[in-house]
Amino acid sequence: RKKEFKSEEKDLIFIYQGLISPSRGIHSYVNAFKEQDKKLVLMGHILDGEEEMLKSIQEESNIFYKKPVAIDQIVKNTSLADCGLHVLGNNLSKSYEMSLPNKFFEYLHAGLPVIVNKELEYLAGIVEENNLGWIVSQEELSSFIREITKEEILFRKEYIKSYSKGLFWESDAKIFHQIYSQSRI
Repeated sequence: RKKEFKSEEKDLIFIYQGLISPSRGIHSYVNAFKEQDKKLVLMGHILDGEEEMLKSIQEESNIFYKKPVAIDQIVKNTSLADCGLHVLGNNLSKSYEMSLPNKFFEYLHAGLPVIVNKELEYLAGIVEENNLGWIVSQEELSSFIREITKEEILFRKEYIKSYSKGLFWESDAKIFHQIYSQSRI
């Protein structure tokens, strides 16, 4: 962690994993971390034609790009950070508002609290109800990042441990098998 992200133990590292594209709010993440003492890791694929965006990202001393990793290495690499980000813009489609993306579970399995925005209705409800992180608007992200402390993150990690114990496909598979084996369609 120290070597890869030029950090010290006291540094707070935030991660966004997924498609690195303007449509996913990458510019708002980069802007939120400009002139901050906190670090940001963007891990994922960059679309062809977005090389300029990568250059601008790499100009920031506290923002790092990490190429996509194998699926069995995602949680291991994600756990190098302290907090996960999933704050999309406003005016989202119903599909996004009600989504439950894999990255949410990957953050939790890595032991990270998650920052989501209120427009992500379903996720925001889960985060709030279970104390798994914070709900922040895209406009508030920069000031929230500036103010958050390591202690606040560590406090949330205890809730995450408890919540994520049963979040495994194998557990869900048993339930789905029982439901579908009893249904008569």
